Amino acid sequence: MLTVVSGYKKIECVKCSIVTVLFLVLLLSFSSCSEPGTEPNGLDTEPDPEPSSEFDPQEEWWLKAQSYTYLTDIDQMLSENSSVVWWGNGLTSPEKIRTEIKDEIDACHDKSIRYIVPISLFDIEDHTDLSVIKEVSAAMMQAAVLKLDGSPFVIIDNFGGDPDATQYAYDINHPDWRQYIKEQALAAVDAGADGINIDDINGNRWWVENGWGSFNPSSEAGFRAYLKNKYSIAELSGMGIADIDSFDYSDFLAYYGWTVDSIRLEEYPYHAAFPLYDDFFDFQAKATAEFADFIMQTAKEYAQQQYGRKLMVTECCEYRDCTAKYIRPYFNALSAGALYGKERYWQHIAAYKLVVAVNSTPMIAWLGDTEALMNHYDIADLYSIYIAESYANKAQLVAFPGRGSPAEYNDFILSHSDIFNFADWESKSRIGLLYSLTTMAGEEFYSQTHNQFFNLGQLLNDSQYQYDVVFSHGDDLTVERLAQYDVVILPATYALASTEKEALLSYCQGGGRIIYIGETDVNPSPFSAEQSVQAGIIYEPEWVARLDLYGQHIQYQAMVNLSLALPQFYQPLEEQPPPMNQSQVIADFTALIDGNLSKRTIRLLSESKMGLVMWDNKGKLNLHIINYDLDYSAAQINEKSYLAIEVDAGLVSAASTVTLVSPDYAEPSILPFSIEDGFISFTVPYLHVWGIIVIE
Repeated sequence: MLTVVSGYKKIECVKCSIVTVLFLVLLLSFSSCSEPGTEPNGLDTEPDPEPSSEFDPQEEWWLKAQSYTYLTDIDQMLSENSSVVWWGNGLTSPEKIRTEIKDEIDACHDKSIRYIVPISLFDIEDHTDLSVIKEVSAAMMQAAVLKLDGSPFVIIDNFGGDPDATQYAYDINHPDWRQYIKEQALAAVDAGADGINIDDINGNRWWVENGWGSFNPSSEAGFRAYLKNKYSIAELSGMGIADIDSFDYSDFLAYYGWTVDSIRLEEYPYHAAFPLYDDFFDFQAKATAEFADFIMQTAKEYAQQQYGRKLMVTECCEYRDCTAKYIRPYFNALSAGALYGKERYWQHIAAYKLVVAVNSTPMIAWLGDTEALMNHYDIADLYSIYIAESYANKAQLVAFPGRGSPAEYNDFILSHSDIFNFADWESKSRIGLLYSLTTMAGEEFYSQTHNQFFNLGQLLNDSQYQYDVVFSHGDDLTVERLAQYDVVILPATYALASTEKEALLSYCQGGGRIIYIGETDVNPSPFSAEQSVQAGIIYEPEWVARLDLYGQHIQYQAMVNLSLALPQFYQPLEEQPPPMNQSQVIADFTALIDGNLSKRTIRLLSESKMGLVMWDNKGKLNLHIINYDLDYSAAQINEKSYLAIEVDAGLVSAASTVTLVSPDYAEPSILPFSIEDGFISFTVPYLHVWGIIVIE
């Protein structure tokens, strides 16, 4: 007989005023994304006494499941089982960080809550004390980002309603500003911060990318050195640069008739046509990344040398651009904007996997206004789905103050350290989904390639396949990285670097299979006809249209979920996608993949609208089962019963027990199982939203 699981616990979401929600969304929208430049002057700083803390200073705590939140009332954070303040009041002066922020950190540490201090690479955003912005503005005008006409770039005028407070953008190449950022980072370490959140990590690249410029004399000098190192005198002369040592880029553009308005673009992705744009963008992107590297590495070394503790560094950015290779090694987790690309509309699971693939660490997921509205309107099951898929894919939720994750779910996650220790998780996937920056970061294919990538990721999940995202910068893809996969799927990958081609072709020669999904008649494949034949590349151009239509029907996007659950808040699209048979699409896709797969890792029999995610955890298999069958009219889940599941027996040395644990059940349940035809077979008697099968 199967053990009947009982004791389902209904989750109650914390309600809060919609006015507060909208205010916080507006308040936090001032941050964006960025990167920067060169080594600043050294700083002699006498460290404060080591802050008192109950934590192990050498512990890599971020590799364990956490519940992140914004700084709010400590008792409220404790009631929601929040373990980390992801965004404290750190966008201020070094002096305030060492005094007022230190008091906040000490108070959090006394309650065993960790604290991450945010630092912006290009501005000050202290909403609590406008005197800081005024002081910085008065002292740092020489370091301001300058537009083409030499005027300083203003981010916000009349900041906080004070006509005397102006928020300027500062040039990360200027030594005074670089020194100021370094002082902030060291002050955060002195104050006892457990981590630093690098905000606005796009730095000077942001201003170039948007067509505003960044023509401060420090940037002009750096750009001269860049051009001098890259081009010969003859090549520079051909560009109209007679003397590189006296070259002034802003004067050069003005001479050819460019103005502040004419270089400004509105489209996305941004790409300008003015002379030397690509070089100026590349220079500022690399300068930004080098400076971010310097700040992160300096802060980590300082924390280790002065206090004997490890410092966690995360960021707040869209992590898909050419600077990723420079700043990747110093992040301990990625966060926020990376989740959904430019907008937070993308399918979640593929986005989680992408960010984890970038640097093999957990990500800090931010659902933002989506999360706030789910709480405000008490859509507990929808919120629980997002929590389940987040933690199942090495992501950790960031909550708004007062509207944290349901307490029961957080308590379950934090109390199961044997499961949620991300350092021990190892993928056994046999399918890889390539994300190549060579194509993905290019403006020519940006929209269609991202749509194909996310749609493919969701279709793989809906078809109940285990897959990894294979993240490639273009020059670091190796056949060893691909070797674990039976199949590698290339979504609309119209451009590949020579290194990527070589690795992929070698992978095929070793027995791997490539499935290429792209419009080969419109956009040629990066492989020659001869290479394609020799490697046995499987071309599926007809899937481009099917995936596009499938993506329009997916019910798992954040905004689609809310528009269905809250029709009074979100209006449906005027043009609805034409009808399609999703079951037939999944059946056809399954036939395509299974025909090139040695063996499926998991099979869920006779059930749809289910997600499966599995990891090897120190010899145990942890299989996350997520129920997506949400009744939007009732805003609650359609519960499942008697789910027959098969898991490849070759993934565990010798199965002895199969246990079901869940935040929806009071107690774990031992499930009977059998092993037949190379699969471990068992039945889950009942599932609400999230169950985890532990096979050992």
